[in-house]
Amino acid sequence: MTREQWSKMTDEEKRSKVAELCGFIVDHKRPDTIWKTYETPGKLMPDYLNDLNAMHEAEKLMTIGQWMDYLVHLGAVAEPKIMEDWKVIAHATAVQRAEAFVLTKADIKGGD
Repeated sequence: MTREQWSKMTDEEKRSKVAELCGFIVDHKRPDTIWKTYETPGKLMPDYLNDLNAMHEAEKLMTIGQWMDYLVHLGAVAEPKIMEDWKVIAHATAVQRAEAFVLTKADIKGGD
């Protein structure tokens, strides 16, 4: 996935993509949007684009090796004027973290 592809997605599609990469699957037997994991039989999809706590939980799923790529993507998304401006990265919003997370995981999975 590229930044251009991400920008063309709706917020719901973006949330769904993060959820999918976190191991959630949609329960099509329910009329509302219920997501589940193997550990959790059913729960509402986290609001990854607006909730930093939800993104912190997603970040915990990354390996040590993925963190460098994630920080590079987050730096590009947060657009600091110089790479040494780490506070811009440290204060990244939930939606910025979500984009960097998807870009990082898409790199690992081969582009989608």
